[in-house]
Amino acid sequence: MNYIKITFLPLLFIILVSTLSFAQFLPENSTDWWMETDDGVMHYVLEIGNNPDPENTIVVLHGGYGAEHSYLLDFLIPLSDDYRFVLYDHRGSLRTEAPDSTIRFDNFVSDLDHLRHQMGLEKLHLIAHSNGSNIALDYLGTNPQHVKVLILLSPPLSFLHSDAFSESTNSLLADLIITHRSEVESLEAEINSEIERKLQDLNLHDTDNLTDRERSVRNRIEYAAWHTASADNWPYVRNAFYNPDVFNHLTNNVDSETWRARTLRKSAAFVDADVPVRVIIGESDYVDPKAIIWKSIIHQTEDGDLTVLEHAGHNAWIDKPEKFKEALQIYLNEITGF
Repeated sequence: MNYIKITFLPLLFIILVSTLSFAQFLPENSTDWWMETDDGVMHYVLEIGNNPDPENTIVVLHGGYGAEHSYLLDFLIPLSDDYRFVLYDHRGSLRTEAPDSTIRFDNFVSDLDHLRHQMGLEKLHLIAHSNGSNIALDYLGTNPQHVKVLILLSPPLSFLHSDAFSESTNSLLADLIITHRSEVESLEAEINSEIERKLQDLNLHDTDNLTDRERSVRNRIEYAAWHTASADNWPYVRNAFYNPDVFNHLTNNVDSETWRARTLRKSAAFVDADVPVRVIIGESDYVDPKAIIWKSIIHQTEDGDLTVLEHAGHNAWIDKPEKFKEALQIYLNEITGF
């Protein structure tokens, strides 16, 4: 057995195909710029915060594949007086157009390293949400000398590869995966029930007769149900712009052998990491309900710590903003000594 196979539910985003954008609303203490990589791709970069100290500079990787950075701003801005957060849209995402043939995992890694050079950083402090965690782990496996800490938010389990673990660990995980799949199915049923309840409440079932505004509300309800602990959170979610073609291009551009090798590299990087690995996940997160798998594997890395937030979903900062901020602040304090 090569992979530890786990079935995941697909990410649901409000879909907007990527287009190059030259302006957006900027927080007060921020600046944006364009980073050109060696193959000519112009990456949109946003810096938030005024602290130029490399020890207080955190690079933040958004989810996807194919999403973009802006949905992460709500929990970063309140912390930006003490830290400088650097975000960028990955190639193929909203503000970073790229030729289809260049959307590959190795380019995601080299783009991140290019940003490190541009920022003048020897080592990266990384915060990564959802599938951004896969890029972070891939970077750790490829450039371990340039990583100081990983803070993974709602990380999926697709990086797990049995060759990186002991026989006893694989045996344990095999049993846990059965429970995991049962919990995923149960959570999926709850989410669909939540969506039906909210659509019924707001009379949004008849898709053929909805206005465009009503369709947008319906999309937000579905997004909230999947990414938070309740569909009732729909007024509080940001549009998560998403280009589904990015994942399609990855499947076309990356052969199966390369994909498998990358999975093993990420898994080995996690197990062998000599840097702190910190994980925050919601108890109602569809990637790992009740953190069944994460509670077991966090101890496989030398310096790992896990925070599970009750009554919180994939975007845990929406459900439990204060608890999420507290957990993130604790992990950031470890980096900077604040």
